[in-house]
Amino acid sequence: MWQEYVEPKYRELAPQLVLDDNKIERMVIGGKVMNPGPFALGGFGVPGGMHDPVASRTTTWEKAHPGGWDIGVRLKDMDQEGIDHSVIYTSVGLFLGGDGDPLLTGALCRAYNNWISDFCKQAPGRLSALAIVPLMDIEASVAEVRRAVEQLGLKGVMIRPNSYRGRMLHDPA
Repeated sequence: MWQEYVEPKYRELAPQLVLDDNKIERMVIGGKVMNPGPFALGGFGVPGGMHDPVASRTTTWEKAHPGGWDIGVRLKDMDQEGIDHSVIYTSVGLFLGGDGDPLLTGALCRAYNNWISDFCKQAPGRLSALAIVPLMDIEASVAEVRRAVEQLGLKGVMIRPNSYRGRMLHDPA
């Protein structure tokens, strides 16, 4: 997804998956490891994976449940669960925190928003999504909210409850 949707000048800095020295899969964005904790990224994408200590450390993204990116699997899962409509918010986008390069983060937010919009368009009436924005740059965030809602048809914005450049959202500065 990243290589297809990220603007060309940011592609080499876009998210990549690597194995660390302990053979735990990590996401690297702009050369920075984004999930240094004890869990592998793929463990988040396996039903029950976070309750299984081995799966949470060893499951690669390749082995994660494909309902997050395969529309056929997503709709089948929804049908099995009796879900008529799903509102999607990011998971991987949570790693686009507030300490990185604002221009790169903006490009990654735009790429995700473009991708999730295209994903939802494959099942109109069944899927809606929330945009993500680069909150370390308020003007860029406002522009991306407008673009995401008005042009892409996304239903709103998801904001991480984490700090941005060392400040929480309630910080008056």
